[in-house]
Amino acid sequence: MTRNHPIARNRASLAEAGATLSPCNKGRDATTSPAAVQAYAELHCISNFTFLRGASFPEELVERAEALGYSAIAITDECSLSGVVKAHMAAKERRIKLIIGSEFVLRDAATEALQDEQTIRKAMTPAETALNNGMRIVLLALNRKGYGELSHLISCARLRANKGEYRVDSELLREKFPNDCALLWIP
Repeated sequence: MTRNHPIARNRASLAEAGATLSPCNKGRDATTSPAAVQAYAELHCISNFTFLRGASFPEELVERAEALGYSAIAITDECSLSGVVKAHMAAKERRIKLIIGSEFVLRDAATEALQDEQTIRKAMTPAETALNNGMRIVLLALNRKGYGELSHLISCARLRANKGEYRVDSELLREKFPNDCALLWIP
């Protein structure tokens, strides 16, 4: 989340601006006005459970989402659901909808030794890189069944690689794609 976000930073400044908070914040300190702030949900947010990339604790992310007036936040750590327990507890306290998801980097067996995404993209033709080499996707669970399917995909991806790593490719997605999940592509 950026510092220069266009939405006001706290509930008091939203009320001063005459904005209406999202429906999940009904009954709190807010006034109604035709110039209402649109409901917004962050659909890709990694916590410090994504090592070397995420910086904030899940509780801090939920707290910040509330301060910005978000109606929901998705915790999407890389090939992991580790951050969602703490995020769930914080979201429950603050009445913010928590969306559970996970981020994956697609890797083909032929490019597993190459770690740098730019190197992978240069080594392959555009058709080869389009689906399987370094592309980032996010899967968001739509319901309890989707959560179970996402958990199963993560387990399968971890079993296909060395300890501490994972491997998701087009073959695994064809076999185990979670039908009750939304798919987001990250450019």
